[in-house]
Amino acid sequence: MSFVLLSLNAVSSDADGEALALNSPTSEYSLQVSFAGTISGTGPTLYLEGSLDGVNFFRVGFMNGQTSGSAFVVNSTEALATFVRAVVSGLSGGGTVTAYVAAK
Repeated sequence: MSFVLLSLNAVSSDADGEALALNSPTSEYSLQVSFAGTISGTGPTLYLEGSLDGVNFFRVGFMNGQTSGSAFVVNSTEALATFVRAVVSGLSGGGTVTAYVAAK
């Protein structure tokens, strides 16, 4: 069974996204990101984070260098997680970021 969650909803500043809680640990998860408006500089860094307890998160993947359109990052690692979320850092310029997380 697959799960999808809107983790960051048109955020305009740095933020930790809502976490997707899974029924059991998995190492297969993905991050889909889209940008709107004007993003300054080289763009923010988007992290895909996992957690076993929903409190302490670890980074399992990232993307940066994007300022417009959509980018899709897929991460499948050996790190098991029962929670996954998106995190945006370094966002400036008045644009927004929307990110979905998915897990299998």
